[in-house]
Amino acid sequence: PSAHAPPLVVGPPPGGAAWRGTHARVVAMAAAAAVQRDESSPRARLVVQLGKLETAGPSGRSADLATAFEGLLEVVREAQDPLKDLPEADLVDRLGKQLPRFDEAQRQSLVAACAPLREDAERLVERSTAALNGWLAESDPGAASSSSSSSPPAKAHSRSPPELLLEMLQPLDAAAPRLRCCYRHCGNADMRVRFLFALASVIRVAGLFASKPPPLPGLLERLATNFFCAAGAAWRYSGEVVGCTAGSV
Repeated sequence: PSAHAPPLVVGPPPGGAAWRGTHARVVAMAAAAAVQRDESSPRARLVVQLGKLETAGPSGRSADLATAFEGLLEVVREAQDPLKDLPEADLVDRLGKQLPRFDEAQRQSLVAACAPLREDAERLVERSTAALNGWLAESDPGAASSSSSSSPPAKAHSRSPPELLLEMLQPLDAAAPRLRCCYRHCGNADMRVRFLFALASVIRVAGLFASKPPPLPGLLERLATNFFCAAGAAWRYSGEVVGCTAGSV
């Protein structure tokens, strides 16, 4: 066609009132269709289900939790690929925080159906094991005690091993409730045993330090309860993990 040929126009000529009205209707219809598709997408449905659980608070009725579980499980099973595109904070943190509210069988069904939860737990177990072993390699309770009693630290800004341990364990403490629900499904048994052994060793060694920052004993008690005590078992931090019923690895 000629370079000066007018463009092919279907319907009223552009610029007129009829054309503008037709164009507006087409745009509105396309937008409505996009909204409808988005609202029915697995991602949108997951956000709705999580919103209901978060709005209900921790004291939801068992019947409501059962309904919410069925809704979450259906969405997760249908959305394996779309779920991988969700931001980690949106998927893992929000969904993971709801796992402890369900019973054991429901939690395991959700974790088994949701690969991103398992993958996140595996990464966290690997990072935590490396950090725990690194702290153990560099910590000497005897040296720390003699140093603190004889002379001040060489550098005013240097921190003691218990202070470093507190900083290192805080992310693990925050993730512990959901990690306990997921870690049995991540990696292999050897990975999980190394994680539990490193954590137990850290709890034992931390108890040997004469001085500990006030939040540390409570944090260690929560970690021991989450990973080494059976549900409902009492445990009080004393620098030991013996006497607790270890979870299955």
